[in-house]
Amino acid sequence: HSVSLSATAFNQLLKASGYLKRMTRKNSKQELVEFWSVTDMGLSFGKNLTSPSNPRETQPHWYTERFVELVRRVGGDV
Repeated sequence: HSVSLSATAFNQLLKASGYLKRMTRKNSKQELVEFWSVTDMGLSFGKNLTSPSNPRETQPHWYTERFVELVRRVGGDV
């Protein structure tokens, strides 16, 4: 979609706007591991998929047909 933001910068905008949040879980060594999760507000723009690297984590999946609108809502350029 030719978004002029890095994924990291975009995720920070999504977090600040309430569409994405950081979650934590403990790993086998009892250390906290962070991962991203789509908030209730963000569910109209995407969904949480189970992470292929760990079934106790989610990863955001944004709907292609709503992505440009989401970028504009958080202040990104397309």
